[in-house]
Amino acid sequence: MGNSFAGQLVAALENSWPVIARPNQLPPPGDWSIWLLLAGRGFGKTRTLAEWACGQAASGQAGRIAIVAATAAMPLDVAIASSAPSSAARKADAVA
Repeated sequence: MGNSFAGQLVAALENSWPVIARPNQLPPPGDWSIWLLLAGRGFGKTRTLAEWACGQAASGQAGRIAIVAATAAMPLDVAIASSAPSSAARKADAVA
């Protein structure tokens, strides 16, 4: 489709987290202050967190975001310095 508007729209939708995420990977509706994402291996917890955090930061809805883990190194190793490519990681670079 090249650089046509339709092609750009298709590419944007294919990379849109709300479009490609499973319903249980999206934030719950309502006014909440804690979201526990308790799931097994392969669920997509890291991607879910990264997409949510980027969305909050990009929209200006969150002044501060806490990532809670067993050790201080875990969020850096798993969510930030992971070797797995992620659109959320690229978006985080763009927001920063």
